[in-house]
Amino acid sequence: TDHQNLTYDRDNLLLWKFPTNRMEAEVVRDSIFYLAGDLDPTMYGQELEQDQGLITNRRSLYYSHHGEAKMEFLELFDGASATDCYQRTETVMPQQALALTNSTLAVQKGRMIAEQLWSQSAPTSTTDQKQKAFINSAFKLILSRPASTQEQAVATAFLSRQQTLYPQEKTSTNSTDTKRDYSQPAKSPAARARESLVHALLSHNDFVTIR
Repeated sequence: TDHQNLTYDRDNLLLWKFPTNRMEAEVVRDSIFYLAGDLDPTMYGQELEQDQGLITNRRSLYYSHHGEAKMEFLELFDGASATDCYQRTETVMPQQALALTNSTLAVQKGRMIAEQLWSQSAPTSTTDQKQKAFINSAFKLILSRPASTQEQAVATAFLSRQQTLYPQEKTSTNSTDTKRDYSQPAKSPAARARESLVHALLSHNDFVTIR
C-alpha cells in the first residue's frame, strides 16, 4: 500500500506488479476441498452429475456443465459458459459472499480445517500458545499470509467471545464411533469457536483473491 510506484502508476497500467484477480469459480470450490485435505486429485474417469458437486470431492472439471445442468455454486462465481466460452465475465454480487457464508460446503470443510489445524498444535504448549499458533496457521493456510498484530488480537477476542455463546454439549460415554460427523458443529465451545473463525476466514475477500 506504500510502494513508491503507486505514486506514478496507481492503476498498474505498466504492469509493475501482478494484477489482482479473483479466483475462477472452479478454483474457489476446489480450494475449499484442498484446504480441508479432502480433494480427490484422481485424473480421468466418468463425468459426474452437477448436483453432486457439494457432497463429492472430485475436481470441478469432472462435473457435467451444460445449459440444463450447472452447479449453482460455480454459477455464482461466474463459472464457464457452455455456449460462450471464449471469455469469462466477472461479477461482484452479494450472493457470492452468502454462498461462502451459508453453503454446506464451506461450513463442513471449515469444521474439518479447524480440527486439523488444532490437532497439529504442539501438545506441550499452553492453551494460549496453541490458540495463537492456531490463529496464525489458519491465516497462513486460508489467506496465504500471517495474521497481523491487530488481526491476532481481534481473532483472540473473537474466540473468547464465541466460547461464551456456545453451550457445552454432553457427549455419550457409551458411544464407540470415533468418526466425526462434520454436518454437526463440535460439541466443545472452544472447538466450535475455532470452527467459526475458520469459517469467517473462508468468507474473507483475501481467500478468493490472487495477488
